[in-house]
Amino acid sequence: MLAYIITSKYTDGLPLYRLDGMLARLGHEIGRNNMANWIIRLDDVFKPLINLMREQQNLGRYIQSSTIMDLR
Repeated sequence: MLAYIITSKYTDGLPLYRLDGMLARLGHEIGRNNMANWIIRLDDVFKPLINLMREQQNLGRYIQSSTIMDLR
């Protein structure tokens, strides 16, 4: 359930209130306050992984990023 909530929020861009409504229609009344608290608590769980990823990223010779530009 946590993986679904995180994926829906951060990958699919669904706000928690919309996700709350979708889950309620399926018979799962969780509440967006609970979902928000779960996401906040997961910060402690994922912090070591995020730090490790950042360290690996910084070991590279360069960091490449792309920017989407509107050329109208």
